[in-house]
Amino acid sequence: DWSRTWQQEGDGSGKEDQLRSPFLDTEFEEARKEGLIPDSETTRNLGGSWSALTEAGEATNLNLVHLKGVDATDVEDLTRAEMQGREETIHAMTALRAK
Repeated sequence: DWSRTWQQEGDGSGKEDQLRSPFLDTEFEEARKEGLIPDSETTRNLGGSWSALTEAGEATNLNLVHLKGVDATDVEDLTRAEMQGREETIHAMTALRAK
């Protein structure tokens, strides 16, 4: 349920048809193709959603970077995950700013 592949059903009136999807993944796919962010296993997993917009249309809450294989009881693993998460956040922001 974290991508454009999640089929949501409206009430049938069509009023939702022009709403922007809360899911973000095509932006990252396009940024990889355009060379804006590296094409790596971690950037291929970038995706998620936004949940609130300001009056100016800016997203205020993004849930995009998800790291797997982290042992939360290992300080070295946590440090690696924090560094990787920050790097992926920079890639995500680079891709979104370009759109």
